[in-house]
Amino acid sequence: MEIWLVLAVLFLIIEFSTPGLFFGLFFAVASFVTYFISLILTDNFWFLVTAFALLSIVAIYSLRPVFIKRFKINETVRPSNIEAFIMKEGVVTEKIDTNKNGRVNVESESWLAKSLNNTEIKEGTIVKIEIIDGTTLVVYPKE
Repeated sequence: MEIWLVLAVLFLIIEFSTPGLFFGLFFAVASFVTYFISLILTDNFWFLVTAFALLSIVAIYSLRPVFIKRFKINETVRPSNIEAFIMKEGVVTEKIDTNKNGRVNVESESWLAKSLNNTEIKEGTIVKIEIIDGTTLVVYPKE
C-alpha cells in the first residue's frame, strides 16, 4: 500500500519545515517500515495501522532520547556577548570617579565602567561586574 510511502514523505516534509518539533522523523520511520511490512507480509489495513502505531511509539521512546542527546536539544542557554561578563572579575585600567566612567579589562577586553555605589575605584583594583547598563559595566570592588 503506497499510502504509507506517501505518509512517510509527508512526515519528513513536516519534520524539516518545523524547527524544534522533532516528531515527524519518527512517524516517517514508522511509515517506511509499515510500507515494507505491507510489501512483504500483508495488505490488511488494520494490521498495518496497528503496526504503524506501535512502531511510532517504539521509535519515539527509543530513538528520541538518542537524537536529543546527540544534537544537544533543550540544552541550557548560555549567556553570550556582554551578558557573559556578569559576576566575572576585571581590573580597573582607568580610575572610576564618582561622576565619571573609567575603564575595566575583562578577559583581555577593555570596557567602559562605572561604580555601582558611585564611589571612586582606583586603577589596578580588582572589581566584580554586577550588571550591564547598555555597553557600560557596573562594577564594585572585590572584597
